[in-house]
Amino acid sequence: HLIFSLVFFGVQMTEKSPSKGVKQKQPQQPVNEAFGERLQQFSTELVYSYGFESAKLGNLFFLDEETLLTSAGNTVQFIHTATGKVDILLGKDGGGIGALAVHPGKKLFAVAEKGVNPNVYLYTYPEKQLSKTLVGGTQREFSALAFNAAGDKLATVGAEPDFTLTLWYWSEERIILRSKAFGARVVRVSFNKGDDGQLTTCGMGHIKFWKMAQTFTGLKLQGAIGKFGKVEISDITGYVELPDAKVLSGSEWGSLLLWQNNLIKTEINRTGLIPCHEGAIDVVLLEDNTECFITAGHDGYLRWWEFDLIDSADTYDHAPIYTLEAAFELRVAERCVIRGMTRGTDCWVVQDGLGGYWRVPYVSWQAIKEGTTAFPSGSVVGTLLVSFHAGPIRCLQSSPNELTALTGGDDGTLRLFDFVTHKQRHCSRFSSGVTTLHWLSCRIDPTGRTVTAGFGNGVVRVLQLQPSGELELSAVFKPHTRAVTSLCYSEDGGVLVTASEDSTLFFFTVEDPLRSYVPVGFCILPAIPHHLWWDRDRKVVIASLKDGSVVRVETPDPLQVDHSSSFEFQPVIRRFLYNQRSKAAEEAAGQG
Repeated sequence: HLIFSLVFFGVQMTEKSPSKGVKQKQPQQPVNEAFGERLQQFSTELVYSYGFESAKLGNLFFLDEETLLTSAGNTVQFIHTATGKVDILLGKDGGGIGALAVHPGKKLFAVAEKGVNPNVYLYTYPEKQLSKTLVGGTQREFSALAFNAAGDKLATVGAEPDFTLTLWYWSEERIILRSKAFGARVVRVSFNKGDDGQLTTCGMGHIKFWKMAQTFTGLKLQGAIGKFGKVEISDITGYVELPDAKVLSGSEWGSLLLWQNNLIKTEINRTGLIPCHEGAIDVVLLEDNTECFITAGHDGYLRWWEFDLIDSADTYDHAPIYTLEAAFELRVAERCVIRGMTRGTDCWVVQDGLGGYWRVPYVSWQAIKEGTTAFPSGSVVGTLLVSFHAGPIRCLQSSPNELTALTGGDDGTLRLFDFVTHKQRHCSRFSSGVTTLHWLSCRIDPTGRTVTAGFGNGVVRVLQLQPSGELELSAVFKPHTRAVTSLCYSEDGGVLVTASEDSTLFFFTVEDPLRSYVPVGFCILPAIPHHLWWDRDRKVVIASLKDGSVVRVETPDPLQVDHSSSFEFQPVIRRFLYNQRSKAAEEAAGQG
């Protein structure tokens, strides 16, 4: 699993041992409920959770005017937009949160989880009390769910391996119908607002149109897969249903596709056959008054399109693509990849795939028609609400003398977090992903403010934390051709050794931990090193390798390494190989 949420725990042991001589029979519990209880009793108490899953689709909703609902890892998060405070609700099944949905009345929200035979849990709001539990919807993970317009039905879709579409009367905890949705991941499901007997699902390389039909064997779910015809097959991640049952969807390359029945009626671009957006379109919305569509793409733009022009769009043999211009557009930020949007009373909140939530002022279609918008078309209008890592966090180090931690991620950012205020104090951005960190001990740096970071392009940077919280670059060097996997200083700080995916170790003499690193040489190992640590003195480095072996490498003498032609030296290595077998295999071998 890729961990997007950074969590800090305080240990809390609560279970007491039974009295001696008393046998206590524990009642049987469902596995999922038992997991949640044992988690609370034996492991930890969650103190705070930092961050969110910025690339996850269908993961951002308004619960009320000041509260956003989202998920990260195994937490459901309630973000108070006015204060930035985050409340946490832990998942029950232990595998993480698969999908969320909010009831049309905003008095209920659904949490679909991951795990072994995970459940869907429905909670009241604002009480956050468990109301209903839906059992048996999928085998491993839910990938999408949605309420119908009336709020009495719920649709869920499972991920691998079953991909099951299930319709529920959630208040009765009862299944209405179920069917296999598709043979690949489904990322969205919805009921038609005007007829909840019609549904749409979409995902990897497909869109599918469903209806509940009465057959001679009873009520059935019947699905018709969308046929792309001459249009290139695309992942479909955003769409909206029209009142007459047509569907307008986005595409990976930025065009809009108008579907009628299960066929593409027309492909829509801007004048000159320029796609409606540069890059994929994950958001397609229809304003409640059905006067305009709003689309949002990976180019960071929101665009408004007149409903009637798209609804009546058609193509001919001599003009296979319908073209029109957006009536209005806004740009969220200079760097923004829009993966989701949710609307409040006077604003949109935009989910940025690069790691942020942005506030965008609401613009009415009436103001666009009358030319009375507060800002001209094309303006950059986003206000950053919160920022975090975009993608996996690869490394974390806590300060040796302060209540702070530094994290590095694939997005190329280093972020400093304060344990006390629960705030992000600083963010530095680099051109390559951060792969490893080492915060120097106070024995090496008495100030406790020096951090060494390794990057995906083989670069090592030494940074000093300033009193303001900013990271100031002190030294930079590039010892490797591939990602740095580990960094390790000797106990006295006199030697630094770095490891890399290029299967090398590079040794440096440290004259000044802030600025002066003298290269000694590098050696080639039999496999990629994953982790380094020093023996009791600075004479031997121990490295664990990708192939499961461990090696001891003697530190080279700087005077014995010939630098006239290369920094490579022949190391003195002792290698340890481990024959790892299962217990069953060992027993079988013993019996033989």
